[in-house]
Amino acid sequence: MGTASDTKASSSLTRPNILIIRNANSYDFGGAERFPVDLAVEIRKHGYSPTVVSRSSRLLAYASSQSIARVRGWWWSWQNFSVARIILFPFYLLWQ
Repeated sequence: MGTASDTKASSSLTRPNILIIRNANSYDFGGAERFPVDLAVEIRKHGYSPTVVSRSSRLLAYASSQSIARVRGWWWSWQNFSVARIILFPFYLLWQ
């Protein structure tokens, strides 16, 4: 017979993982930056294991205060894609 801690450990291993990415500048922090963490809190209540990825240290600190797993990611500077960039991007990758 397994103990309660064994059951808890095995159930945490089978929890589906969800990755929430918020591409926010380090100086940005408001409602849009809080939303991924608030969403992660709600997702966790339903048996999932959410992780928030962001470059914003303030957002990551907020995720930490809510006991949400977090990863410091890269800042993707191309916020406003144009059709030309979307079409030419594969050629750029091949050129590299």
